[in-house]
Parts: sequence; C-alpha cells; structure tokens
Amino acid sequence: MSKLKYIGILVLAFCASGLLAQDGGLMYGKVTTRSGATYQGNIRWGGEEVFWTDEFNASKLDSKVFGYVIKDDEDDDEGISFKSIRTIWEDYTSGSVHEFSCQFGNMRKLVYIEDEKKAIITLKNGKEIIVGGSGYNDMKASITVLDEELGKIRIKGSNVESVDFMNTPEKLDAKFGEALYGAVYTYEGDSIKGYIQYDKDERLSTDFLDGNAGSERLKIPMGKIVRIEPSRNGSKVELISGRRFNLSGTNDVSQGNRGVIVTIEGLGRTSIPWSDVYYVSFEKNNSSGQTYSNFESPKGLSGEVITLNNRSYKGYFAYDRDEVWEFEFLDGESKNWELKVPFENIKSISPRNAKYSLVELKAGNKLLLGHSRDVSDSNGGILLFESRDGDPISIDWEDIDVIIFDEP
Repeated sequence: MSKLKYIGILVLAFCASGLLAQDGGLMYGKVTTRSGATYQGNIRWGGEEVFWTDEFNASKLDSKVFGYVIKDDEDDDEGISFKSIRTIWEDYTSGSVHEFSCQFGNMRKLVYIEDEKKAIITLKNGKEIIVGGSGYNDMKASITVLDEELGKIRIKGSNVESVDFMNTPEKLDAKFGEALYGAVYTYEGDSIKGYIQYDKDERLSTDFLDGNAGSERLKIPMGKIVRIEPSRNGSKVELISGRRFNLSGTNDVSQGNRGVIVTIEGLGRTSIPWSDVYYVSFEKNNSSGQTYSNFESPKGLSGEVITLNNRSYKGYFAYDRDEVWEFEFLDGESKNWELKVPFENIKSISPRNAKYSLVELKAGNKLLLGHSRDVSDSNGGILLFESRDGDPISIDWEDIDVIIFDEP
C-alpha cells in the first residue's frame, strides 16, 4: 500500500487548520540570563528550532532514572499516580537511559540547574520533569531572541537561567522568517505535504541553500526556491523567478543530504531519506503552524488494554514502562521512513508480530509501523493503574491484543 493513502486525508486537515495562525506558530517567550537580564520575543533554539511544533530532546533523569519529580500528591486529580510507578522502575531501568521528547509548545517553563547539565521542565499542567543533556545538543544550545526593543540577542547556553514560554502575538513585528511549506514527491509516486525541514535543518524562508554553480558558491534563501530535484551528484534548483541552477559540492544538494522532515497535523513528523526524494516543491502558505494555545494541558495516558486471552484492563498507564504523557512520541518506521507520532494522535495500537504493530490514528488512517522498540517485541509492556492510589498491573507486550487510548 502506498504511503500516500495513509496520509492524504491528514494533508487536507492540516491546510484547513493552518490558516488560523499567521505568526502564532513561531516560538515566543522570555529568556532570563544568570545575570538577571531578560529578553522577550521570537525565540530560535540553537540556530535550529523556531516553531512550537519543533522538538526538544533530552534524557529523563532522577535518582531512579524514571525522570519525573515524585510529589506527595496522592489526591492529584490531573492524572497518573507516579509514586507507585517508581517502585517498579527501580530495577527495570537500572543502567538504562530514557529519552524525553516533546514539542516546545508542551512546555510552560525551563529552568537550568547545575549550569546547563540538568534542567527542570514545567509542563502546562504544572508537573515538573528533570532532564539531562548527555548526548543531546538541545540542553547546551545557545538561544537567540528577537527582543521587541533591542533586536537580535544571542545568549550562550551556559548563560541561560530560564525560559518562560508564552503565547505568540498573531502578528510579530520582528521574526526570524516564514515557515517552509510544500510537498515531498518520492520515486514511488507518493506526495507528502506539510511544513518542511530541508536536510533536517533549514525550516525558514531566511535559511540558506548552499551549493556550487560551476566555480561560484551560491547561498540562496530558501524562500526564493520553488523546487529542488536531486540529480546525480547534485541538484537542480528552480527559483520563484524562473531562474534555474545546477548545484553541487555541499550536503544541501548532494548525497550527503540528511533527508527531509515533514510535519503533518494529525500524524506527527515523518522523515524521508534523500535517496527516496524525487523532488521537493515549495509553495506560499500564510500560516506558521500550530499556536502555543493549541497545545493543551496533559492529563496522562489512559485507556483500555485487551489481552490475547480476552481480559480487559482500564485505567492510566505507562507505555513501554516509560511514556506516560499524551504529548510523548511513538517511534516507528514505514518502509524506510522514520515516523514520530504523538500519542494524542493515536486511537489504538495492535501488535502484529515480533517487529510490527498496526497503529490506528484518530484521523482514521492506519499505519503499519516497525523496527523500533515502541512497536516491536522489545517493548517493555504496559504498567496500568486501575485506580490512582492502587498498585499497577504489569502487562507483557507479548500478551497484548490491542491498546485503545482515551481521548485526551
């Protein structure tokens, strides 16, 4: 089955909702430095992430690796009881490193502790998560702010004390650029439409495509380009004006390209290898994507787990004994495409064999995903709480028929 059949409906939904946010999809907030200075405006994280839908990645940390601050809130009415999970994780996660990933729109605040080596992330529901930076450049990244009065301010990661995330004004006086939007066409005839990160990096109209045109090195603003087509050891590049160039000599236009990421509402993010790209087409779009207010306060994963012997369990749960929030990602591959799907977009997951699971989205599409721990028999199973103050039930992955998620 063509991947186009999986995501075509989602493309239409994305276009319809995207028209609501002219600049609201750009990251915005207040950065406080260690000296006490504050700067407020459009934020770019490490020279890359600039949208609320972009990902922040780190490692989950606490004394027992589970990664969430355990509080004495047995009567917490906002979701899962973390106190009981921790006791099971003490042995299960020994020596393991667990990744924390969220979209920037899921965070209310980030405060660095112990310089830039650790941070406390406050979610929109007030819960706190301790994360670390080993192997993750987001934790040590410099932050650039287009301050509303002072203009562009670049702050070294070691000088950042905290970041308060805020609703972005509908129209910004100063912004880093426009979102890249368009479609990736593959050799198999698929067309994947949405917001584009070219070479997994360039995502703004003001970012540059680098390449050699004969003896000249060109730096072309991405916003001037209408089409890029891989060709032998380089690429054919067409501008909006109609001018055409054959470029080579850089990873932007050659086999060193890391591929194209497309963000699609209702699905998540799909990463398409350069070797599969027939061409990339860019088009004008008046939206910058999902706004900060589109990201709701998380409640915790909940639903029903039905086993192969037809037993049913309902409650809050930790998926793969790790993911407990609906904004966290399910990772998998369809053919050789990497997909990251927020759990909030998933209706059900059904293990199919040792390597694959059938994932049904709330938008109605179905994906057969494999080659990752989340969807294979490497999955650690489900820890399910039938009540907030009870002990969890441990359900092995090999015993699961289907997992049905509640609406967030």
